[in-house]
Amino acid sequence: MGRLRRLALRALHARTAKLPLAKCRRVAVVAPHFDDEVLGCGGVIIDLVARGVDVHLLYMTDGSKSHNHLLPEIARVRAEEARAVARHLQVPTERVIMLDYEEGELASFVDEAVTRIGTYLQGHGIDTVFGPYGKGEHPDHSTTSEIVRRAIDGNAPSVDLYEYPVWAWHHWPWSPVPLPSRSDVVEIARASLIANIRIYRDVNLRLPLAAAARTAKRDTLELYRSQMTRLVDDPRWLTLEDVAGGGFLKNFVNSDEFFHRRR
Repeated sequence: MGRLRRLALRALHARTAKLPLAKCRRVAVVAPHFDDEVLGCGGVIIDLVARGVDVHLLYMTDGSKSHNHLLPEIARVRAEEARAVARHLQVPTERVIMLDYEEGELASFVDEAVTRIGTYLQGHGIDTVFGPYGKGEHPDHSTTSEIVRRAIDGNAPSVDLYEYPVWAWHHWPWSPVPLPSRSDVVEIARASLIANIRIYRDVNLRLPLAAAARTAKRDTLELYRSQMTRLVDDPRWLTLEDVAGGGFLKNFVNSDEFFHRRR
């Protein structure tokens, strides 16, 4: 598994150019959920803030469905974690925007969200947006991708858009998969093939993460305690370390960050 992942990573490196951050002046990072901004482009945020670039963090959903069966106040907890992350990243409070759409229900508010995002981009002179990649992803990611694209097309067509995959890495060989039953093996192979075709077709840029950057990103991610640790002593409280036996998380803290530049 490790060897195959290294070969796949080497092939992806060969077809991707370095992300052009030098021209960024005012950047908006749009996250479907609390933690996606760190997973998908935490290294980018750290780099931009160090350069003195104005970074804005926009969160689409309220975190209300994550572990709510074990902790009813999870939405408040996750929002507080996001604010702690912003402080750690040195993003001013006034640039942290929570749109508070109910997690899992974002698709019901697309037109309204397009207007709100478009108005924000235009009103704050944003020149670059980092948003989620939409193909084959979690529904909130796909919907956020549509919202961001429409907001840019309708309000700020000169804005550069870079899309970060998240759940695209939850496929072989990027993440280990459980040994399937005979009836599942065809579907798992099919899903992995489709995901990898998309990755190699669409991902065209990368940000190399030096050891210090990877450490800083991991330290930032740890502030999302509800995602990284069990706040309730119950095995049903799953963390990012539990996804694919920890293999999924490695895609975000041990390598480059990868992006699709929309043209």
